[in-house]
Amino acid sequence: MLLLRRRLPIPLLTLASSLHRSFASTAATAAGAPTTTSSIPPCTVQIDLAEGAVDTIGAKHRQIIGPRTLVVSTPGDRAEDPHVQRVLARLRGVGIQCGTFSMLERYPTTQAVDEGVVIAKRMGAQSVVGVGGGGVLDLAKGVAALACARGGGARDHLRVFHNEKALPAHRLAIVTVPTTASTGGGSVGHRSFVLYEPEEALVPLYAADLTPDVAVIDPSLTSTLPSQAERAMALSAVSVCFDALACGSARATLEKNGMAGLIITCATELGAGMRLAGGGKPGDKKEQRRKRMHLAQGSVTAGQLLGLVEAPPIQSLALCLAPLFPLASYSQLTAVLLRSYLAVLADRQQQGDMGRLDVFNEAFLRQMGGVICGSDSGGGAVGLLELAEWVWGQSQQAGIRRLADYRVPDKEEKTGQALTAQVTSVLELFQVEGGVALETDVVRDVIDVSLGS
Repeated sequence: MLLLRRRLPIPLLTLASSLHRSFASTAATAAGAPTTTSSIPPCTVQIDLAEGAVDTIGAKHRQIIGPRTLVVSTPGDRAEDPHVQRVLARLRGVGIQCGTFSMLERYPTTQAVDEGVVIAKRMGAQSVVGVGGGGVLDLAKGVAALACARGGGARDHLRVFHNEKALPAHRLAIVTVPTTASTGGGSVGHRSFVLYEPEEALVPLYAADLTPDVAVIDPSLTSTLPSQAERAMALSAVSVCFDALACGSARATLEKNGMAGLIITCATELGAGMRLAGGGKPGDKKEQRRKRMHLAQGSVTAGQLLGLVEAPPIQSLALCLAPLFPLASYSQLTAVLLRSYLAVLADRQQQGDMGRLDVFNEAFLRQMGGVICGSDSGGGAVGLLELAEWVWGQSQQAGIRRLADYRVPDKEEKTGQALTAQVTSVLELFQVEGGVALETDVVRDVIDVSLGS
């Protein structure tokens, strides 16, 4: 451990070392244990990625959107957010009647989905257009699906009960317009996650495929993002690269469905965008456009990657923890978990006790790390320790704090042990089989390091 402390004087890795435990296997998650059969649908979304793409949303996609649409956004967006006003103007400019609905919470609730459905049905909407971050896009997809269901509300269709009802394949058309540069899963993915209050976790609606019909990715919509928020979102997308690598290594699927190529593409675009964000000239408009385009392309590719993996470890933990730490955005939360996960793995590797976590494809991880870190690594391959160092430095620049700092002050503070028990329980409830990457010992270490306690 002396090497770690000399090369990486980071509180996270010091804490990871102090929390290091022998890795104990369990029969339930033994190597080679069967996993659920993948039911991931192919990615069929039409991606419209270009500067100014939002200005042609009405003219170009009118046939899909139809004569009446419900535009879903976040609180205050309709009156104050120029992006939402821009979308509404382009839709109304070609004669599309627009209803509006705002999400009042950070994450979509079953009540919000049900209220949106009432509005969509009342106006006879043929489509739902989501404008905003991942939560808004999930809400838009949920409304589009439930609006065509014959009975029951959103709660009846959550994948958490043994008698949940599958949503019909028929739904309203879905158009997503992301205004952030995060993981991209909401903008191009086939799932919609809704808050299940009793377990304080985000769970998917029971639908075969909620892939949007069109994703309008306009990098200019992210031009007003604060630099720290932009960097946190990029780290969130990097966490998807790691998740795909973890799942692809453990299940020997890196070479299937083009996953390996997508990981490298995603890492390359994100690395290029983050280097421009860190060393570019704020007043250089051409360079700023290049940065936004790189981050947008990385975000979209991250969303495509999420469609190829089941039980991605960091995203699965984030879905369980997000409602418990409401002061953190989803991007901030996944950035915390990414740096903690890498710290735990780097510490175990230095201790020579990776156990069954040694399934990670080391050669591919070094390649991925090299393209993410780029010139920061001298252009060569980057190992686990160096990647952990880089992510730690980036998270500091993004203003990422300890997970404990994102708690609501008046809310009961749960210990790492209590949070681990709750997360494990929720994962079992959702029948999430994450294999070695989500075994209890790993989850406990990652949560303890994330809390900084």
